[in-house]
Amino acid sequence: MPTLKNKYKSIKRWSEVIEIIVKNGLGFLLSKLQLGYHYLGKRMKRKVVSGEDIPASNIVERIRKSFEELGPSFIKLGQMLSTRPDIIPITLCEELKKLQDKVTPLPYSSLESTLIEAYGKNYKEQFDYIDENALASASLAQVHRAKLKKEQIEVVLKIQKPNLESIIEGDIQIMKDFAGLMKKYEFGTDVLNPDLVVDEFKKNITEEINFIFEARNTERVRESFAGDDQIIIPEVFWDYSSRKVMVTKFIAGRKLNEIDFDKEPEYDAEILINRGMSAFLKMIFEDGFFHGDPHPGNIIVTHDKKVALVDFGIIGRLDQRTRNLLVDVFIGVIYRDIERVVYSFEDLGVIEEGIEIKELKYDISSMLEKYYDIPLGDLVVKDIIEEAIEKIEKYNIKIPRNLYILIKTMVTLEGIGKEIYPDFNIMSSTKYYAKKMIKDKYSPLNFLNETRRGFWKFRRFLMALPDDLNMILKKTKKGQLKIEFEHKNLEKLVTGLDHLSNRIAFSLIISSLIVSSSLLMNFNVGPKIFGISVLGLIGYIIAGVLGLFLIIVILRSGKY
Repeated sequence: MPTLKNKYKSIKRWSEVIEIIVKNGLGFLLSKLQLGYHYLGKRMKRKVVSGEDIPASNIVERIRKSFEELGPSFIKLGQMLSTRPDIIPITLCEELKKLQDKVTPLPYSSLESTLIEAYGKNYKEQFDYIDENALASASLAQVHRAKLKKEQIEVVLKIQKPNLESIIEGDIQIMKDFAGLMKKYEFGTDVLNPDLVVDEFKKNITEEINFIFEARNTERVRESFAGDDQIIIPEVFWDYSSRKVMVTKFIAGRKLNEIDFDKEPEYDAEILINRGMSAFLKMIFEDGFFHGDPHPGNIIVTHDKKVALVDFGIIGRLDQRTRNLLVDVFIGVIYRDIERVVYSFEDLGVIEEGIEIKELKYDISSMLEKYYDIPLGDLVVKDIIEEAIEKIEKYNIKIPRNLYILIKTMVTLEGIGKEIYPDFNIMSSTKYYAKKMIKDKYSPLNFLNETRRGFWKFRRFLMALPDDLNMILKKTKKGQLKIEFEHKNLEKLVTGLDHLSNRIAFSLIISSLIVSSSLLMNFNVGPKIFGISVLGLIGYIIAGVLGLFLIIVILRSGKY
């Protein structure tokens, strides 16, 4: 049962959330959810403006700014949504990608409670030293350099910020309240299920604040590059790592964006970019398990010119089936087989029912025609993606999360590559892997594996078929077979009719009061004041109050 202190914190946080939303010009959202009426004072109400005249581009920018100001929980929610074009508009996805997760470091003393929880009161005995100056700081954790006393190894401590779990728990409750209001007032529920969004966020954030998951990701990628002496993945020290503290080996070097390649010729930009790109392409196309946040701060160049990758909190995954379907897309593009491209998109879950296939085929064909005669080295992924986004919005195509993380990663890598080495072209780099994937797809071994999987599925279907048919026949004989029909988009009609019937009933009650009061006054029934029936007068007053209340409700709804 929530304590009085917790209730006070919840009310205080609610007021902070509402004030930030209003400050960023999104007060009309509060009006839609009836929050402005219940929670805002007169001063704040005057700031609530209608969003009818705000351009869509401006609205998504205001949403992003609101997320940033609302703190770590909402920043992480925005970052999660930025990878979900299947549930929010892709323009909003692109804007939420700009969310910054860098904050001013907390004093080291405020992190000691986390270290004590992880290692005990004598935690300092585990280390020769811990540098109190943070190497980096984000909304969920801070990174500090240290040295293990027993192993005499330089390490990095990723320390979770204090009271984070209680802060996130309180914000999740606010998100659930928002979801409930969205469902109650049917705002935005035609494009997303707010309850599912909050549940997925809760699952993601629970994993992200448990550093064991990130440690496992790091270890898996490290194993993948065990035989590569040019790519370094930090070693995880499991004996010192826990849910709130992750310990990895310190990698001496400089972040990629800290090197001035023009003034420091000892660093060869072309070699470093191609080396790093090969590592990412291997993760994507060979392992199907890749770094999902490749910004320059997560790429370190060591003093002996090797490339190190750090921070595996966000991971992208591509299963073998998805990679095979991507190969079909490549082949369709190469041979101008639009049918193959469209069918591959359908198998990937990109194209849903209701999309006009003929028109989509024409648009894909027109788009690809622009690029067929351009040399591979001159193609720019960013330009292709931007044009593809226009088609995605036009046809309301839903891109699965894993594919969107892949697209985002490829665009980010191209941007990093061109910034460091202007002649870099990601299409030329992927050419080798595209050929390799096509070769692997049509290899006898892959053909045998696909045949085996197909046979197993067909065998499973045949074995289950008699039981399924028997069950259908039994239910049919007993009259228990039920066929469900789902009516879509009728919820608003039902709610509207419900409101209408309530108003009609209310109006009939008021009318009855007026008629009965008139009869009472006409026949002088009951006690009188100044010759007027008291009962009739009371009836008139009640009818007037109820009528005024009904008028106010109608005016507030804006539907009259």
